[in-house]
Amino acid sequence: MKHLHPVICRVTRKSVNDGKSEVIHLGKAYLSQFSDGISLVYHESANEENCKVTLEVNDEIITCLRQGESVTMCTWQNLVPTSISIKTAFGQHFFNVMTYQVVIERELILVDYELLVDKDVIDRIEMKWEIKEEIHESN
Repeated sequence: MKHLHPVICRVTRKSVNDGKSEVIHLGKAYLSQFSDGISLVYHESANEENCKVTLEVNDEIITCLRQGESVTMCTWQNLVPTSISIKTAFGQHFFNVMTYQVVIERELILVDYELLVDKDVIDRIEMKWEIKEEIHESN
């Protein structure tokens, strides 16, 4: 495992249902490279909730753990049904996921998926993580 490397990360979430694209995070993140993948850690302040987010990419499988007032665990794999679980003070909720596109590049991670309850599609969502090397200026 390599040490945490500071980067600048822009995370966007685009909903097909409402047609909106929102920036969830824009700022510092920490990238670690492993022999079989990467890990990206950042703090997100969406909806006035401060969350620690850990994104891991291994062998074309992407997992995301979002820890704040609620805990959300997502797994995406191209053309493979997976799930999202959300644990809150009110209980645990599960959603089905069908992923249609996964892009894993040095500066871009993209996931295009449908969110379902049972077999009913609630929304189609595109999540995008754009990663840039942090620029260090010398005096």
